[in-house]
Amino acid sequence: MEIPFERLWDVTWWQENDPDFITLDPRPNQPDNQYWWSGNQGEVAAYWFAYESRWVPTSMLVDRPADATRMLVDASKLRNLTFQINKGLSGQSAESRERDRGTPLHPTAFDAAALILLGAAEQYVYPGVTGHEPDRAKGVRERDEVAAAMSILRDALPGQGAYANEASYFTEDWKNEFWGPNYQRLLAIKRRVDPTNLFRVHHGVGSDE
Repeated sequence: MEIPFERLWDVTWWQENDPDFITLDPRPNQPDNQYWWSGNQGEVAAYWFAYESRWVPTSMLVDRPADATRMLVDASKLRNLTFQINKGLSGQSAESRERDRGTPLHPTAFDAAALILLGAAEQYVYPGVTGHEPDRAKGVRERDEVAAAMSILRDALPGQGAYANEASYFTEDWKNEFWGPNYQRLLAIKRRVDPTNLFRVHHGVGSDE
């Protein structure tokens, strides 16, 4: 289905045109316009054991389809993956590309056909809540499966980077993985507008200073 972009977060539009596509927040005393995509129901109240992502260049699919197929098959034998074509920016118009290159998004996203996601989670569990603790053994096992599958993707897609909002908390080379050559520019801006580094998050720009 094709929809106008300005309607993407319009709860009334969804209720009138495709009500099953969204799930309204069923909890009492919540805003009437609070909802999530029904396809993401499995992520509600999820405790994540692992989360990884990788940009996939269009050139690999076009010029080396056998390599792309082998990569996807080998990785998926270890862990299910999601191939999200809505996040790759390959083929965008020259006007939008010029505009978007001014953002901090990793440059490989602009030539990407898709973003691969790998994750492992357990739903409705809460650390520290008796009777609802995460299954640690399950978490370790699935974390290792994600890591093994991601190793295949990294070997096949060197330098492609990850999407910072959907990436591992434990990413080691996070400056290059999330922002690539944009990092120094972002750091200079950060130092200028927030010289005391008051606003910081884990693996955010300047967080290691």
